[in-house]
Amino acid sequence: MEKPITAEEADWATLFVFVLWLLLLVPWFMIAPLAAMAFDPGPSLGAYAFVFSTWTYPISVGLAGIFRRKAPLIVLLPCLNVAGYFLAGN
Repeated sequence: MEKPITAEEADWATLFVFVLWLLLLVPWFMIAPLAAMAFDPGPSLGAYAFVFSTWTYPISVGLAGIFRRKAPLIVLLPCLNVAGYFLAGN
């Protein structure tokens, strides 16, 4: 039988995931301004979903950083933006 995860181990795990999201912000600064080019072929639901998920990524990372101590699973919030990239179909 496996032992349950301690609070300290969970804190290190959430810190690791949060730092990963922070590192992914570096290329975001170059890619986000280019996201508006999704509208070049014309407006579509996929283009709106792609641009919305791209431009709101730093907001979800910020919320994850603010509430990481109170609700450790919130570090998975930026996964919604990553899913938005793929669901947009661009």
